[in-house]
Amino acid sequence: MAGNPPAFAGFDRQLNAARTQAGRAPLVSNAALDRVAADFAGELAARRALTHRDRNGGNAMARARRAGVAACGVGENIAQGYGTSDQAFAGWMASPAHRRNMLNATYTNYGIGTADGYWVMVMLLPC
Repeated sequence: MAGNPPAFAGFDRQLNAARTQAGRAPLVSNAALDRVAADFAGELAARRALTHRDRNGGNAMARARRAGVAACGVGENIAQGYGTSDQAFAGWMASPAHRRNMLNATYTNYGIGTADGYWVMVMLLPC
């Protein structure tokens, strides 16, 4: 699911419209972060778990660094049970903590991935 496939084009539009409305700069889709998100979504689906810790106990920052992504900060939204990226977006926007992540002015890039109803969004604060 890397490279923000067409299925996620609507997510990108909604995300950046919400950020613009909130006075924030748009987030740029990042293929490396798409891979990080998709890989973790696949792991969550395989484990049937909803957690920010991977099977080795690592967090989103550790996963990004393992993938070679240089970051000084990483945010992560996870969800389960949504069939489309539109539904995942709406669910995250309805949650104050997830909404804060998506509208955080310090993030510049993001990636999104899904597997079997599990959704992961990773947001990047560059160094």
